[in-house]
Amino acid sequence: MISCKIKSFNELSDHYDLFVFDLWGVVYNGVELYLQTVKFIDHLRSLKKHIIFLSNAPRPSSITAKKLAALGLIILDSEKLITSGDFFRFCYQHNIDKMFGPDKKIYNLGGDFNTDLLEGLDMNYAPDISSANYIILSMLAQNESELAHWDKEMLQAITNNIPALCINPDMIASHGDNMRYTPGTFAKRYSDLGGVVYYYGKPYSPLYHYTLDSVIKENGIIKNKIIAIGDSLATDIKGATSYGIDSLLLLNGVHRGTDINSDIILEDLFKKFELEPNFLMAKPNFE
Repeated sequence: MISCKIKSFNELSDHYDLFVFDLWGVVYNGVELYLQTVKFIDHLRSLKKHIIFLSNAPRPSSITAKKLAALGLIILDSEKLITSGDFFRFCYQHNIDKMFGPDKKIYNLGGDFNTDLLEGLDMNYAPDISSANYIILSMLAQNESELAHWDKEMLQAITNNIPALCINPDMIASHGDNMRYTPGTFAKRYSDLGGVVYYYGKPYSPLYHYTLDSVIKENGIIKNKIIAIGDSLATDIKGATSYGIDSLLLLNGVHRGTDINSDIILEDLFKKFELEPNFLMAKPNFE
């Protein structure tokens, strides 16, 4: 069975009360906004719909909101923006996983998002991998040739039985017209090499409960009136399905190049991930 193919966001407007937007591949491509998505968001605002932006961005939402504002999208006070970085900070501050403490030292392997993600946390930093209790995977790669760059350090951590923290489970993300490898790819590589990885973000259910449970309760929203819009089957669609809400997959991001008119190709794609969205659209459109 192939998902219901739609041509415009507007086909969903009257059927849902809460819309959960991914950022990369849905709201913007890492460089500029998708204007058709922004038009749809403005339309939902006019209808007084509930809106949540839920991203695997490893930075705090305050940083992400500033970036969106600079591009031209202001997050309203009535809306919610949650990142996987927010969730990690919450888990760390409240020791939700019961594994952090004053005697634990963390080493940030990769160095990306170090200052903003970890700022203000009462965290002990290890000067090197050998003295760390955990490592944060924050690497990025522009192409496949760069993927093995961190293998030596990862193997050292694995040899020392050091678990890794992945605060961006996305494996790839759009950046302008290009795609780049994100920490989720390195987390899989770490696991394949024999290491243990703890994930914070989509598609894992704790993030959805953290983000949505209170909104649902406070506003009396039922789950079949919620839809998540994303560009990744592995994170956005899997997470939405596991949480029990509907989903729309856009094919212009992670799965760019997939022919929406070929049911054979789509069936193979959905079979690979063992799930499919409720709705399918080629790219953001609100005409």
